[in-house]
Amino acid sequence: MPNPVSFSKLSRTQKTLMEAYTSNNLLKKVRLKIDPINRSNVDLAKFNGYEGYILSEDIDNKTIDVMVIGDLEEPIIKNLPYDCVDNESIIEPLTKFKIATKAYLKHKLDIEEDNEIYDKVDASNSHKDIENNLKEYGLNKEAINEIYKLYVLTNEPII
Repeated sequence: MPNPVSFSKLSRTQKTLMEAYTSNNLLKKVRLKIDPINRSNVDLAKFNGYEGYILSEDIDNKTIDVMVIGDLEEPIIKNLPYDCVDNESIIEPLTKFKIATKAYLKHKLDIEEDNEIYDKVDASNSHKDIENNLKEYGLNKEAINEIYKLYVLTNEPII
């Protein structure tokens, strides 16, 4: 995490994203059924194909704040109704992190899928467990950071 001096130099959007990341640990990526710019449209369910990360949820009002991926002037969309999220597209953050880890092991390190590290990743209950297993296997901090980048930057595995 950036030190307080560099954190203060972040844009408002970056600060919001960092705060959400540190409070949620792993952000949940979702696909929206709507065009976030045109969210005032009466039938929001007609729109499709927008992805973002849930920054916060208001359970009482059944709304979410989402940072939308793309070229919006203001990427943080507030107070979207829950029904704007395509629930079939959601993969839990831990599952997505496991997929990113296994993809890194297979494609970057050429480790065969029958290796015991894959079983340890599958059996892990948190991203910290995965990190510890990877460190025990011999991966350094830079390799683990690459897995986090893969986890954050990939559009997959949104089904």
